[in-house]
Amino acid sequence: ISTTHDDRCERCDYEVSKFNPGFWNRPAVQPHNNCYNYARNWRTDTFAQPGRAHGQQASTMACGAVTAAAMADGLKHRCDCLPKSEFPRRLMALVIWPGVDYHWYRHQRGGFWGHKPGQTAARNVDNSNNLISNPETCNRGGYTDFCGYFYAGRSVVIN
Repeated sequence: ISTTHDDRCERCDYEVSKFNPGFWNRPAVQPHNNCYNYARNWRTDTFAQPGRAHGQQASTMACGAVTAAAMADGLKHRCDCLPKSEFPRRLMALVIWPGVDYHWYRHQRGGFWGHKPGQTAARNVDNSNNLISNPETCNRGGYTDFCGYFYAGRSVVIN
């Protein structure tokens, strides 16, 4: 894990780690953990849902509802800096397939983004099989709504 400065935020830092799909793609892990687990970098084996750990799951698949649910878990909007005591802090991105589903990405060492669509394998490529350099502009299929970036620190609890 290495600490990096967030170039979009004057004084915020977060941690990036080496892309390690092997951890997530094992038979004991892959079907029980999803994009939210991956983006938070936390194996729960519960197929974690934003807000579930705090009784505040989203009632609809829309940016506002899923953002509120994730913030109930402790996520912060990008540039709402987390202190060093929250190490390891992760940078995550949220997208929505309106009315259908949400999806999360995590910034990785090397400047690209990784994700784990549902029960499928963790990967660092988009729907066109291109390395994800920007979750805002990559091929996300039906996930047409880009909701924003978030930080997750050690105190974030997901389930």
